Order: sequence, then structure tokens, then C-alpha cells
Amino acid sequence: MEEELLEYERGFYDQTFSTQVQYTSLGINVVAFKVEHGVCDHVMAGEAKQERLNALKFKQKHFKEYLNSLSSKELEYLVQYHLEESTASEQQAIDVAILDEISEIEEASSYRYKTTRAYMKPPPVASELTDEHMLELLEA
Repeated sequence: MEEELLEYERGFYDQTFSTQVQYTSLGINVVAFKVEHGVCDHVMAGEAKQERLNALKFKQKHFKEYLNSLSSKELEYLVQYHLEESTASEQQAIDVAILDEISEIEEASSYRYKTTRAYMKPPPVASELTDEHMLELLEA
């Protein structure tokens, strides 16, 4: 994200700010960079990208804190099951706890940075599905 912000800065300053002669259907015209629009748009876009970067850092910080609070056995399970893509089908309570923590971090981030929540709660586990749940999932 930081590289994207720097690339946006470079792109803005790579353009020409001088006048240009352009041939259009109206004839030959002199066109200039519109400072009032260009600079305002640039500043607003830069601030929005910086705010997004701050929100991502906030989420990362709190998720790392949560991971540091887990026991070594829970961390070992997470690495084995998720990072090494184990084929074990059992769902541990830690999976549910992590999804709850992610939901709480997303909610805190949305309040802090005044954004809408991008994270949605996962659908119910297959054993908990009823006809009503299925209808809700199909309608969504």
C-alpha cells in the first residue's frame, strides 16, 4: 500500500504542467493543466490512500497482538491447518475465536476510521443450516 501511495505521487508529478497545443474538431487550441482541479483531486486522493493505509496498519497491529496472546499449541494448529493447507476436516474452537476477533477488529476499525465494514460474518456451519438459512443465503 505504501508503494501504491508513492507510485501515485510519482504519477502526478510525471505529468506535464505546461500548456500544450492540441488539434481537436474545433481546430487548434492551447490546453493547460487545471491547477485548481488537479491539485485538489491529488490532495484528496492522497489523503484517502493514507487513511486506508492507517486503517490497514491498525488492523494488522491488533491482529498480531491477538496472535501473540495465543498459546503455542493453538499457533501450531493454525500454522499446520491453514498455512500448510492440511486436509484435516475438524474445525477447532480457535477457528471460531479467530473469526470473532477479526470481526471485532473490523468493527473497531470501521468506528475509528468511519468506514463501512468490509468483513461479513461467515455463513452458518453446514450442520446448523435450516431451510430458513438456505433461503437467506440464496436470496443474498
